[in-house]
Formats: sequence, C-alpha cells, structure tokens
Amino acid sequence: MKSFKRGGGYRLDGLKEYTGAYKPEQEVFAGDLLIAYTDVTQAADVIGKPAMVIDDPSYEHLVISLDVAVVRPANDDLRFYLYGLARTHKFQRHTESYSTGTTVLHLGKDAVPKYRFTMPADELLHEYAQIVLPMFASINERVEESRGLELTRDVLLPRLLSGELSTG
Repeated sequence: MKSFKRGGGYRLDGLKEYTGAYKPEQEVFAGDLLIAYTDVTQAADVIGKPAMVIDDPSYEHLVISLDVAVVRPANDDLRFYLYGLARTHKFQRHTESYSTGTTVLHLGKDAVPKYRFTMPADELLHEYAQIVLPMFASINERVEESRGLELTRDVLLPRLLSGELSTG
C-alpha cells in the first residue's frame, strides 16, 4: 500500500521486504496496473487510485498485498487506457461510492468490475498505446536515472564531507 502515491501513481520508496508465502497471482511485474483497495489516509487519497508498477532491480519478485488489486486485461494495449480511465474524476466518484469504513476505508470487491465504460475499438486502443507507451518508457528511464544519481550521491557525499574529495 505504501507504493501508492497520494492521488495515484507508483512510489518506489514504499516497497518493503517480504519473505512469506504468496500466490502466483500476487506477483506483479513492471507495467502491471494496480488499484488500491484500502486506505488509511484522512482524505481518502489512495483508495481506488491506480498505479503502474515500475521495475525495481533490488527485488527478485514484487508481490502485492490483499489490499491491492492487479488489473491484467487480455489485450495488453487496454492497460494504458484503463490506467487513464482509473485516474478520471468519474471513476474516482464510482469507487468512493463503493468505499466503506471510518478509520480504514475498504473498497468493495465489486467496485472495479462493476464500473461501466465505453470500450474503444482495438485499432484505436493500439494507436493510443503507441502514443503513451513512449511516455511510460520515459518515466521508467527517468526513475532509473534518478536511482543512479541517488546512489552516486550516497557514495560521494560522505567522501566530500569528510574531506576525502575536494570540489576544486
């Protein structure tokens, strides 16, 4: 759950180690579409929000909790459309109507499957996927670049502060 940004999106810093058993359908991969089914934020900033999994080479497997649903459409091009659809105000209002709880919100299991939307033709879905795929790839590249820069900073900063390295 900590991998969901408030308002939707994926956070790498939310990952944590898990060594227990899990079902094969709980394993997720880069590009999988996730929907949050539980929320503990005061303003319901996470429940019903989508996130696309970003690869993290630090982990051999990524596993979701029972508080998260993975959406794997048969047509791979559809996942990009569904991600955009899940970010809409209309979808968010729909999931809010299926949320229950006071301190901890829970999304009813039927919330996502019962959402009705217009399905574009396969050709249009494919065109859309071709347009947005480079955007998602660019995001993943920037995340990898950022990780590399963080590692470099973490190695160099202590050496700079200790005087082992100089700036000039």
